Amino acid sequence: MTVRRVREYIKFDKTKFALKWISLSALVGITIGLLTVLFEIALIYLTDWVDSFTIWIILLFPIVGLFISGFITGTFAPEARGHGTDAIINAYHHKWGIVKPRVIGAKLSASLATLGFGGSAGRSGPTIQMGGGISSLMGVPLKLSLRERGTLTLCGISASFGAIFGAPLSGAIFACEVVYRDEFEYVYLLPCAISSVVGYVTYQLVFSAFFGHVEKLINFQSIDYTFDWAHIVIFLAIGMICGLIGLVYIKFFYYIVRKSESWRKPEWLKTVIGGIAVTLLALLFTIVAINFGGDIGKTKFILGLGWNLVNQLVANETALLNFSLLFLILILIFKILTTSATIGSGGSGGVVAPSLAIGAVTGGIVALILAPFVNFDSRVIIGVSCIVMFASIAHIPLTGMMMGGEMFGIAFIVPTLLASVVGSWVAAGDSIYHSSLVSKEQALKIYRKFKEIR
Repeated sequence: MTVRRVREYIKFDKTKFALKWISLSALVGITIGLLTVLFEIALIYLTDWVDSFTIWIILLFPIVGLFISGFITGTFAPEARGHGTDAIINAYHHKWGIVKPRVIGAKLSASLATLGFGGSAGRSGPTIQMGGGISSLMGVPLKLSLRERGTLTLCGISASFGAIFGAPLSGAIFACEVVYRDEFEYVYLLPCAISSVVGYVTYQLVFSAFFGHVEKLINFQSIDYTFDWAHIVIFLAIGMICGLIGLVYIKFFYYIVRKSESWRKPEWLKTVIGGIAVTLLALLFTIVAINFGGDIGKTKFILGLGWNLVNQLVANETALLNFSLLFLILILIFKILTTSATIGSGGSGGVVAPSLAIGAVTGGIVALILAPFVNFDSRVIIGVSCIVMFASIAHIPLTGMMMGGEMFGIAFIVPTLLASVVGSWVAAGDSIYHSSLVSKEQALKIYRKFKEIR
């Protein structure tokens, strides 16, 4: 074979490989984008129905939702309990991303029950687990190898994240960054990027066709802010504070998880107790809100996804003045407690949205303390803290940087990156995703063991 023919063969082989993964990644993006729309629409209708009741009935709904969730996961698919992202990371490392088909249906229905009836959890975890699972299952009819199915799993994670948060670049980086605490899956970045962008576009187009437009999760109005190096101390401090509070959040969250898992009782009973705890916390918080001059409606701050709480804090320049320092501290404590009770008891939901809400409240506390000393909009501190809390507890500073830029504006990239790196370092001793491996060396050991078993 001549040198020329060898070169032509190599080019053809590379082109064929590229076309294969562009097609597969785009297919995953379209599929996951449609799945995310389906989940979102179902959740909107269920939430609207629940909100039609009086506040006193709404406070009892978490018990109903968590009972349904526990019954579904306990009867059909125990893998669907808890926060879905951790489950799919575990599947990626130990099972090549393979998820049993029944888990996808159970996760969908159990998550709708948990979130729709007021449990304090997020929607990203369920869509990421379902997205990663469906992507892996697509490899069966396509006759892909186990390693290729694992790659599709990451593509599904990125497409789900990009679609939910309207941040396709963040979705691509998240999938490659979250599977390890200290390393990054560079080799899968391109297919993940394609899946995330296609998933985002599909979600935007289809959802807009139903509702006319896609509302931003956080109604963060554009702020005339320019990063100044004089602000670096403030953002480094935000990183340290978010890292420390994040560690407390992680430790308490997994304390509840361990207690729940060690209790040898039916799954539905565990989640019902979790629902009762959420309801009691909501009732107690109602008294707190009234005593601080608020209305009963503020009880919803500690329930559900948490976007209403974040939007209240960043509604305008003076919105933060409607909250006292002590009231914000109490909201922070109650939000951590309700999230831990909801997901820790076995309820099906994600941790991203509650973490962002916890971060926003943390930012509000910091902004109130620093108000006499800073000369820029307090919403900058709230916005940065919102992202940094999640980036710190998940050890994903690059994702945090991109989320800051995509969700709030390019001026937020540098401060969010600085704070996220510091927060991840402070919280390095633990992670909200226990299935994330520390390094690829651990993954290699698992892979070798897997080959020996096979």
